[in-house]
Amino acid sequence: MRQINLLPDELQAREVKQRTIPFIVVAIIAGIGAVVVPWLALRQVNDALNTQVTSRQSQVGLVVSAQSIAAAQQQNTDLLDVTKRIQVLNILAKQQIDWASVFSVVEGSIPKDVVLTNFHVADTASTVTLDMAGSAPSNLSFASFIDSLKLNTHFSVLLVNGFTYDATNGSVTFSLTASIKPADVEFKVSS
Repeated sequence: MRQINLLPDELQAREVKQRTIPFIVVAIIAGIGAVVVPWLALRQVNDALNTQVTSRQSQVGLVVSAQSIAAAQQQNTDLLDVTKRIQVLNILAKQQIDWASVFSVVEGSIPKDVVLTNFHVADTASTVTLDMAGSAPSNLSFASFIDSLKLNTHFSVLLVNGFTYDATNGSVTFSLTASIKPADVEFKVSS
């Protein structure tokens, strides 16, 4: 059956408005909430990111300043190293030792498969001391190097400071000290 509404049109319109107004109000409030809540959340995220960016910028500033200080210290150290090297070279030049001959003797004693990783020369009035460190691919190569140094008549003292054998690949790392008599005629610079 069909309903018949006998109310005047004006009352019917008012009744429809009264029924729809709460829905419209709820829809407006929900729409505002849908915009405001994410906006507030995004604002908090933005503030947090700004705080992190500021913190990172200060950290980067500290790192950059620390790096510049370290670079300045390194340059100062490099200058000191250069000064020390110049002093050592001046001392060596005054002693009139033919270092090319000394190094040639050492080079002639090194087997081809032995690699020197560190070489330090210290001299006194009576001897030149060579501190060497390096590696050999096997015990046999290391022994060959030691024998070569022992057989060389220029070396007066040979001392193996230490060696390590690596069982996985058979290599040997070593450090040793050898002394050469610079009084030998061939080590003096000819005038």
